[in-house]
Amino acid sequence: KIYDNESACGLVYDYYSVSLYTFLGFAAYSYKSSDIAPSITGLIANSPNYITYTDVSIPYEEPYRYKSCGGQPAQGGVYYYDEYYTSFAIEKYGIVGQECIPNYYEVPTGPITQCTSGNPGVTYNATLKGYRIGVAYDQSVSDIKGLILRFGPVLVDFGDEYLIIIGWKKDQGVDNFVALALDGNNTFFIAYDPTSNYSLSDVLVIFNLDDKCSGGGTCASGSMRATWAVIAAVLFIPVLSLFF
Repeated sequence: KIYDNESACGLVYDYYSVSLYTFLGFAAYSYKSSDIAPSITGLIANSPNYITYTDVSIPYEEPYRYKSCGGQPAQGGVYYYDEYYTSFAIEKYGIVGQECIPNYYEVPTGPITQCTSGNPGVTYNATLKGYRIGVAYDQSVSDIKGLILRFGPVLVDFGDEYLIIIGWKKDQGVDNFVALALDGNNTFFIAYDPTSNYSLSDVLVIFNLDDKCSGGGTCASGSMRATWAVIAAVLFIPVLSLFF
């Protein structure tokens, strides 16, 4: 559950309302056993100021992103600071907990490589450094299952709601996705959603290019992530230059 002082920051509230806040925390725990409430303000502070596209086939994007909490919801919603910007902050700096860089202040000036909270005993310990966010568009039910097997938990854009899917289960002949859903009290719960409700959906995954996998992309550690050769076919990776 998000705290009131966190939701006062529009960007943090938006990340939570579309489950991206929880997805990043779930990924940190799944991949690195790091139990944190992610610092979204720290993530934004360490994100690029703008992206320059060098491939003319990619549609034009607004090049500059203001690093401000904004109102509630933040201007433009969560994609005011979209997953491309967030992805490069994770890859270069990783993610820290909000007890290190609080979510309820204004977005600090980045880049940040130490805690700003002043909490005694709290140290800067970034996780998921080297990881990225990937986007797979128009994925079928079987595609989503394949992404779960290779990457672990995925975040699915299901039209008017966003679901973190962690697996699937057949019950009385009905094939269901096992999902973390957000209720009206801003609390997550386990839900079983029939796969028949899904047609083609956009899916976010967390991956690390340095993971060495074998046997068709299954990592020896037991975590399911994909090699670059596999994900290159399904992920949209913009050609870009970063400016901080």
